[in-house]
Formats: sequence, C-alpha cells, structure tokens
Amino acid sequence: MNTKAFFGLVLVLASMVVSSAFADGGSHPESAADYTVTLQSGHEITVVQPEAQLVCSNILELLKTANVNSSEPKTRDWPDFQVPGVQKDYRWTVGRRYFLVSFKQAQTIKTMGGSVAVREVVIGLNSNTGRNQLFTIGDDGRVVSYALYSGPVWLELMKAAKNIAGDDA
Repeated sequence: MNTKAFFGLVLVLASMVVSSAFADGGSHPESAADYTVTLQSGHEITVVQPEAQLVCSNILELLKTANVNSSEPKTRDWPDFQVPGVQKDYRWTVGRRYFLVSFKQAQTIKTMGGSVAVREVVIGLNSNTGRNQLFTIGDDGRVVSYALYSGPVWLELMKAAKNIAGDDA
C-alpha cells in the first residue's frame, strides 16, 4: 500500500471513530422543517434535501468534535478567543465562503469542550487560513468560536460546498 492510500485509509478510519464516539451527544433537529442550510459563495444558495440533511449532519458532527471554545473559562486569556479576536475571525469568515445552519429552536450540542446551546452554526470553507472558522450563535446573539475540531469532517464539508456551488474553488 502506498503512502497516499495509507493516509486516506487512516483519515476514513479516524472519521468513523469520531462519528461513532459522538453519535448520541445532544439534541438534533427532528425534521428538515426544523432547520435551513445555506451556502454563501459570492451569492446565497439555499441547500435542498437530501444535501441539506447531509451538510447539517456533518456540521453537527464537526461541532461535537471541537475540543475548545471561546465561552470556556480556560480560554479567556487566549487572544483569538477574546471578544476582539472572535469578532475578527467571524467577520473574516462571513466575508468569504461558508455554510450557515439556522435552527427554528435552539439546539443543545454536546462538544468535547462541553454542552452549548446554538441557534445558528457558521462554518468557514476557506483553505489554509490559520483562523478559527467554526462559530455558533446563541439565542442571545453571542458568537462563540471553536477550535481543534475534526479535519476529515471539515474536508467533507469543503467537498460538499464545491459540489453544491458547482465549482472548483
């Protein structure tokens, strides 16, 4: 087996382990009527079923794998997780390509860093940025930034965005 094939196998196995480890953490929208998914890619694209279900599931899975978030006391001294850093990364992300999942009711999601209540999830789809690109917005309007989440799941979302937008960006 060559190195590239071996690495691909490792990524697939890792994503399977992550998926099964977090399969039961938190509430989930019960039907497609409970949420909407849009892709911002120069213009707004409403993602329809069955793609919306897959994107929403992958985004929730990605969120569950996040090890830290800006609402945790241990991250309050981290420059990227202080309010100016979170807002800077959030503005940068929503100025480019991203998925947005909006829920009719707040959802409680169990992440590696603890449970969070979310009304919207924003995931940036911009390669090699060095910025946090995963955010939630609660009923109170507070933007929370996340880090140390699953690379393989994020790559699946990148692929989905390219397919939905019909481009190679």
